[in-house]
Amino acid sequence: MNKKMVVRGIPQVGENAVAEHTFSLIFAITKQLIPSNQNIRDGRWREGIAPNVELRGKSLGIIGYGKIGKVVALIGKSLGMNVLTASNRSSSKAGQLSMEEVLQQSDIVTIHASTTNNLEPIINKKHFEMMKEGAILINTARGGLVDYDDLEKVLSSGKLRGAGLDVFPEEPNTKRKLYDLPNVVCTPHLAYYTNETISDMNLQLLDQAIDYFNNLYAMD
Repeated sequence: MNKKMVVRGIPQVGENAVAEHTFSLIFAITKQLIPSNQNIRDGRWREGIAPNVELRGKSLGIIGYGKIGKVVALIGKSLGMNVLTASNRSSSKAGQLSMEEVLQQSDIVTIHASTTNNLEPIINKKHFEMMKEGAILINTARGGLVDYDDLEKVLSSGKLRGAGLDVFPEEPNTKRKLYDLPNVVCTPHLAYYTNETISDMNLQLLDQAIDYFNNLYAMD
């Protein structure tokens, strides 16, 4: 017996939550929150702590300029940052740059793109070579968008100041040397994980279920 099955998705929610988390990772690295906290816990003061980085005047590169990217841009501009956005590979919108130009010009690069059809990373060794010395990479989008083996090498070499990662190629994440590097801050895929976002998701599920049954009974 053939049965018709209706599949519906939930429109993107949690853009504010993810954008805020993006900046929590940026602040953690630029303000050295993890090593500073550890110093205090160990009974030390500023030993081994270099001067912090001010965000005002720095260039923030956003790769993927959808709902989340737009909120990230607003926060960046409110902090006095120069916001650069990357166009997708097939088209270029007014005011946007190519991904390569964003990588070359940005002090901080944050990824908010969708996964590609071929599931290949969009950021790998050749892209890291384009980035500024001392730049920072943030990934709160998808782990598969970045070649984490190449990221480990470039972070270990000292070219990049650091990386903030909320997503991973394998989740729950498999242990990698990358996650133990002192200039890496990791969180367990919880950028979207707020009470507000979960509530929005549940409400949208209920709305879609009600809409489905309303349409079903309307056809009878």
